[in-house]
Parts: sequence; C-alpha cells; structure tokens
Amino acid sequence: MEEKYRAMLSKISADEGFRQDLTACLEKKRQAQLRQTDRRYCKMKKRWTVMAAALAMLACAGAAAAVLHSAFGAKNDGVEFSDRYPQYVEAIPDQTVGDPAVDTAPPAADTPARTEAEKLDLQASGDGVQVALEACLCDEGFLDLQFRVKLSGEKLDAFRVGTDADWEVPLTYLSFNDPVVEENGVRSVRLGGANYTLTIDGRDVWLRGRTAQAVEKVGVGEYVIQQMWFLGDDVLGDRDEFRVILCDVAVGLGEQCIPIDGGFELTVSRAKAAAASADVPLVENAWSPRPGVTKTVEKVTQTPLQTIFRIRSVYTGVDSDQLDIDAWDYLVYDADGQARPTYSTRVSAEITYADGVSERLSDPGEYDFSRSSFTGATFVTEEIAAAAPVEGRMTLRAYESDDVPDFRLTAVAAYRIDLNAGTVEAEARNQVLYDAGTGEMDEEFRDYYRQRYGQDPETVLGAPALPQG
Repeated sequence: MEEKYRAMLSKISADEGFRQDLTACLEKKRQAQLRQTDRRYCKMKKRWTVMAAALAMLACAGAAAAVLHSAFGAKNDGVEFSDRYPQYVEAIPDQTVGDPAVDTAPPAADTPARTEAEKLDLQASGDGVQVALEACLCDEGFLDLQFRVKLSGEKLDAFRVGTDADWEVPLTYLSFNDPVVEENGVRSVRLGGANYTLTIDGRDVWLRGRTAQAVEKVGVGEYVIQQMWFLGDDVLGDRDEFRVILCDVAVGLGEQCIPIDGGFELTVSRAKAAAASADVPLVENAWSPRPGVTKTVEKVTQTPLQTIFRIRSVYTGVDSDQLDIDAWDYLVYDADGQARPTYSTRVSAEITYADGVSERLSDPGEYDFSRSSFTGATFVTEEIAAAAPVEGRMTLRAYESDDVPDFRLTAVAAYRIDLNAGTVEAEARNQVLYDAGTGEMDEEFRDYYRQRYGQDPETVLGAPALPQG
C-alpha cells in the first residue's frame, strides 16, 4: 500500500521525508476507515474546495468564445496568478476525447439494471468518460491548461456497488504522455498522474518537479482540472510560440486507472504576456550559507501574471562520496509581512568536473552522474520562486528540509529585496520551524504549510497546536 501512496503523491513538490510523513498519515486514516462496512475509504483523498460557479465569457482572437472556470491556476500547489489573468487566457474549441455523448444525469427509472459483473466492467472501461481541453494560459514562466472531465450517470452508478446512494467516486488525476500498463490485472501509469513528460515541438521534455495539478469538483460527475508546467528559457529558449502534444490520456477514478482514446494538440504563444513583461536588474548579492556554497538572487521577472525570482547556487569542492546539495524551498512575503502563495522548484543543474568537463543534468531532482567517482567538482543549480505580482519591498524566505534523524524544516535565510532600488540583502536565520521527531512547529511553519499546500498542517501532520502568547 505504501507504494500506491508514493505514486499518488509523486506530483507533490516536496522532499522524500515529507512524503513519508504524508504517506504514514494517509495509511493511518485508511486503516481506520477500512474498519467500516462500506467503501468510503476512497474519500481519504483530499477534497478540493468546491468553488462557486462564477463563470466568465472570454473572447479570444481567432477562437470562439468559451465558458471558463473562474479558478484558473493550480493554487493548491502554491500557484497564484494576478487578477489580470483573464486578459491572457485563450479558449481552445473542439478538443474533446473519450465518450462524445456523456450524460451526467442519473439513469432513468425504466433503465434496465446492470448486473454486478456488468458494473465492474463499466468501472474499468472508458465508456461514460469525456475529457475536454478548454483553455490555456501562458507567460514567461508557466503553461497552464484547463480541462473538464465529465462522467455519465451510468458510470457513477457503476461505482456505487456496496456504497451509499449519494457516494461519488473521486477523480484522483488526469494523466498524459505516460502509457497505461497492466500487471496482474491491475492497470496503472508509472508516474501516478504527475505529468512529468511534455512533448514540445516534437521533442519529449522531462519536467520532474516542475508540475502542479488541481482537481475541483464543480458538479455531479463533473470536474475541472488545472495542469501547470514551468517552462523557463532552458526549455523554450527564445521561442514565443511552440507546439504541445498530449498523448496517452488516462484518468484515475478511485482506484481505477482508465485509458481514454485520443489526444490533444495545440499551438501556444507567450508573446502577449512577454510583451508586457520586464526583468528587474539586481546588484551583485552573492551570499554564503556555509563554506563552499554561494547563492545569488540573479534576476526578477515581472510578468502581468506573476513575479518570478531566479536563484543561482554554486557549490565548489564537491566530492562523489559527500554530495551535500541543498533541497530548498521559498515563500514570498509582501511589504506588509503577509505570506503569499509561492511556487518554487529547481529547474536546472550542471556539474563541472575538476578536469573541466561539464555535464548538464536533464533531471535536476535526481543526480545520475556519468562519473561514479570524482573530487573537486563544481555544481551549479538554478531555482525559481513565483508568486502573484509583488512590487517595491518584499522578503523572499528560504527554507531547507532534511530527514536525518527525522524530517525537519529550517528557515535558513531571508532575502530582503527592494525592486525599486534593485537591491538584495541576505540575512542568515537557521531557525528550525518544524521537527517531526517532536511534533513541534511554530507559526511561520503554519504560514508556510498553508500557502504551500492549502490546508492547516495539523490536519495532515497531526501535531498539536502550540500555546498562543
């Protein structure tokens, strides 16, 4: 069962120790729920907030008007856009795969009842599932696609075997470019819906740790999915227009992985957002958290949708037997000291060996060096942190996680940035905010957790609240 959770949680941008905490918590809840007589344990998946059905009619150049869900952006992964985002959304008409005639209404009273065997077959089939690509949003940093999944009334009814009449199977993921495999009669996708592979201009690009997905139930048998990829210059170069292909479409319904025939193909342009974007020049601000390591906030890009910080780290004297590379995360605080939802990730990594030979790593989250043994190497990484636009003075707080002996999150530094003056000042902090071994956490960790994962940490980690005052 632990492996199942690892697949389900693989799309979360967090370190392994943190995922282990989540896995243990989910397993504890599952065991408690399995003692009940029905199948409600499927509800252990986090329930995404059901937003009000505020719809907007947006017209796009060269495309028909489309009805768009108001909550664009995978916000539960720390992604947030400015209020100007509707100006940059492009509707995508006539891109639907799966069952062309899904009726979400319950079966009519005179509909012949299916046998239990027929319901089990319907659970695993693609019948009664429709997936539509409705819109896209793209700027200098992100590509965000909006999908809508509809399940027929018969499909929902097939999953209610042995459950309450109002129980509804949850949509757990929407997967692309990850072929469905079957082993011992069980179908699955290798990455559990993490969507790490994106085909851009005919080239498969591996984007581990650079994706986010939000699933929101908007009606009976109807879900809106926001799928985001971070696409920096290392992926797109100087191209403002590119072609995206999504094949191997699959949906996760409860514990079923269901392949859907067909795929999606679209041309995306970031030219409109790029025309309204600008880089903020910063003075030299190299800072050393420990000997042999320097970190620099190299550039801040102001787009009409987000403020994107780029952080460059240089590690010198790196040896293969002691590869001490940080796993950092970031949170933006505005001039009033309020934490802002922040998406952060490592986007590139390169090692230069002592003899001058360089190797750019295609997957910056897992280091598979071509040389098994080396000394005196230099390791360079680039990270990004992005929040809805902030101006003037703000603070970029940096956090480092480790899991020895237990998972801990430490506030390592605070970068005080003045975008008007182009200055950055780094302040060392080195304050432990959360320790899984003791369960103790402070209010800053609660801020971090709420902004990063969209819920209070006590609901997942089980730590008691500390006394106030």
